[in-house]
Parts: sequence; C-alpha cells; structure tokens
Amino acid sequence: MRHIGITLKLAYEIDKEEDLYVSSCPDLNVSSQGSTEEEAKNNLLEAIQLFFETCIETGTFEKSLKECGFSVSEYSDSYYSNHYMDVPISLVANAQNHTC
Repeated sequence: MRHIGITLKLAYEIDKEEDLYVSSCPDLNVSSQGSTEEEAKNNLLEAIQLFFETCIETGTFEKSLKECGFSVSEYSDSYYSNHYMDVPISLVANAQNHTC
C-alpha cells in the first residue's frame, strides 16, 4: 500500500451571525460554524476534508471540482481573499491495482 499526502491552499471567509461564527469556502460551496472564530475555522477544515474524502471514495472528485468551476490551470498568486487555510488530504493506493 502506498500513502501520499497533499495540501491544498483554499480561501475561506468567517462572518459573525448572531451568536455564531459562520465559516465558508466559497470555491467549494462548503460551510460550517462555531461558537468562536477558531472553532468555525477548524470545523470548516474538517468539512472540507470530508468533502474531498467523500468525492474520492465515491469516484466523483473530478466531476465535483468541475461543478465548482475548476479546470486545470497554471498556478497564480492573484486571488480575491486575504484568508487562506492549508487543507491536508491523505490518500492511500493499493499498489497491486494501480500502475501510476
């Protein structure tokens, strides 16, 4: 079995709404909340990780990213957000079933 880890840098936003902080990753349309900004950010991180894990497990990773408007592109530093979070994703491949 082979294990690899990748880290994605994703923009996020946190807004205070009444007694809660609402966190969101607009690019993936994933949201969460918490009673503090830090809790909202941590909960969003977990929600994004679960989003990617579910997409990978169900074989809808490429389709889900295309639905969010993503395509293969050159890396660019220009972006609209001042806030980014590193999202670690762990992948496991059974070396016997894959050739790459």
